[in-house]
Amino acid sequence: MDKSLVPFDRSLFVKLSTYEDFLSVITQIDSAYSSFSWLKADLLAEFVKKFGEKSLSTLSKDIHQPSSTITNYARVAIGFPPEKRIENASFSAHLQSCYADSYDSKTQKFVGEERFRWIEQAADSGLSTRQLAEKIQEEKAPEASKGERQQSLEKIRAIGHYLQEL
Repeated sequence: MDKSLVPFDRSLFVKLSTYEDFLSVITQIDSAYSSFSWLKADLLAEFVKKFGEKSLSTLSKDIHQPSSTITNYARVAIGFPPEKRIENASFSAHLQSCYADSYDSKTQKFVGEERFRWIEQAADSGLSTRQLAEKIQEEKAPEASKGERQQSLEKIRAIGHYLQEL
C-alpha cells in the first residue's frame, strides 16, 4: 500500500516515450520538490513566530524528524523571505548561504547580510552546494582565527591580573 500524501499513478512512466517527455516530467518534479521545501520552511517559520524556537524540538519528535533539520528549514525561511529568494538557486544553496551569517535565537533574526551576497554568487557562478559551503568556510576561517586570538589574549590578561594580585 502506497502511503504517499499525494496519490500518483506510476503507470504514467511507461507512457513517456521521448527524451523531452522525461525531461518535462523530471523538471516538473524538481520544481514541485523545491516548492514543497519552501512551503515546509515557511510553515515552520510561522510556527516559530507563534510558539517559539524551543518548541521545534517537541515538534521534531512528533513528526519523527531531527530537530536540526526542522530548525534549518525554519531558519532558511526566516533568512530568506520570499522577496529575497533567488529562483535559480536551490533550497540547499539558500541553506548553505545562511551559514555565512550568525543567527540570534533570542531575536529570531540573522546578524549580517552576507547570505544574500553568497546566494547570488552561487546562482551566478553555478556553485554546487558543497562548493558554496567550502567557500563560505574559507572566508570565515580568518575571522575564526581572529576570534581565537582575541580569546587567547583575554585569557592571558586574566592570568596576568591574577598573578599580579598574588
